[in-house]
Amino acid sequence: MKLQYQRVSYISTVAAGRQLERMLDYLMDASRNTALNAAGEWRPPVDVYQMDDELTVLIELAGMLEDDIEVVLFDDVLVVKGERKPTLEAERELTYYEAGVRYGQFRVEVFLPLQVEADRVEASYQNGFLRIKLPRQASSPQTTVVLDSNDD
Repeated sequence: MKLQYQRVSYISTVAAGRQLERMLDYLMDASRNTALNAAGEWRPPVDVYQMDDELTVLIELAGMLEDDIEVVLFDDVLVVKGERKPTLEAERELTYYEAGVRYGQFRVEVFLPLQVEADRVEASYQNGFLRIKLPRQASSPQTTVVLDSNDD
């Protein structure tokens, strides 16, 4: 009998459930991009796609300064967080007739579908879009363990 081992981090097992929750939220709530989470943070629109051996995460963050954006990469999760500050100074009383732009703290968690090379990740912020390029890591070798059956 052969037993095969392939590295799977703990969080990736949780990620599948969270991805399913996110898909259900998307189907059930057309306004998911403007909804606040339990911590009062909002989630900007996000695209995640793969071309060749590179995963790209594109986040719409119009009106932000680079210094107000933080990008953190874990083994299989990319976290982007920050704050969009209001552009209006409320010196006088305001009356909104439409309010669709979110301000305040935001957070994006992207569960990575593949392992990436952390030392080659590139991020750029241009024209209101944060683009993060994550090169795919070469396949990790599998280890085969041979079991010794001692039938004594």
